[in-house]
Amino acid sequence: MENQLRRAVESKRNQLINKLINMGIYKKDELHLFQLTLSDLEEEYAKAVGGKNSRRLNKPLIEVFLLFSRLLPFYSVFAATVFLKTGQQ
Repeated sequence: MENQLRRAVESKRNQLINKLINMGIYKKDELHLFQLTLSDLEEEYAKAVGGKNSRRLNKPLIEVFLLFSRLLPFYSVFAATVFLKTGQQ
């Protein structure tokens, strides 16, 4: 179950990295995009897109999902699925 969540997070990270690169964004401060967490990438993407439709996701959100993946494996798969569906644009 943890591997499924990890793969889902990594997939979302890769999607955001590709979107940011397509927008001409390669770094945040001194860090390359691949060095950033999912939360940091989501923040950068929200800044890049801008406007009223961009959402700022709560930074500790992914930590909550990782905690649930350790405590309640069934719930973590459900929560990750909901998170990924609501996080897509």
